[in-house]
Amino acid sequence: MNEEFYTFNLWKIKEGNLEEFLHTWEKEFAREFIKLNPYSKITLVQSLDNPNIYYSFGPWIKLEQMQAARSNENYRSAISKLVSLCDKSSSGSFKNKLSVSGKK
Repeated sequence: MNEEFYTFNLWKIKEGNLEEFLHTWEKEFAREFIKLNPYSKITLVQSLDNPNIYYSFGPWIKLEQMQAARSNENYRSAISKLVSLCDKSSSGSFKNKLSVSGKK
C-alpha cells in the first residue's frame, strides 16, 4: 500500500470577510496547491453548526511534495492572506493510517 499524506486547515473567518476569504481560497490558495500537486484535489467544507468555520484538506502523493509546498513563496503568501481574514486558523500535516470503503 502506498502511503498517503494530507494537509488539513481550520479557518474561523472574521465577520465581513467571507467573500474575500472564499475568493482568496479558490483563486490563490487552491490554485497554488494544484500547481504544486497537479494530480490531486483540494476541498473546502463549511460547518453546518457555525457558518464562519471552514475546513480545507487535500491529499499529497509524496511527503516531499507536501514539505516543499511549505517553503514555496506563492503558497505561503496565499496562506498568509487567508490567515489575515480569520479570527483563528490552524494547519497540520497528516499520514493516512486506515481507510475503509463501502460498495462502489
